[in-house]
Amino acid sequence: MQPTEPVYEPSAARPSLCHTCSFIRVVAGRFDQVYLLCQNDLLPEKYPRQPVRRCDVYAPTTRAPDGATPAPG
Repeated sequence: MQPTEPVYEPSAARPSLCHTCSFIRVVAGRFDQVYLLCQNDLLPEKYPRQPVRRCDVYAPTTRAPDGATPAPG
């Protein structure tokens, strides 16, 4: 059996504010885990427990859902 690459699909994951936040970076773990790293220095927890329903430092993303092209604005 050949190992597969980790796939991150926000629509398949539990809904969370992190999926649409501009401070989030997706980090792949060694065993196909997917972590959401918050890069906002104002939030003490860098890997918040999911799903996040409320966040004081949330900033909606300006990039397209696929991350390829920025949204106009």
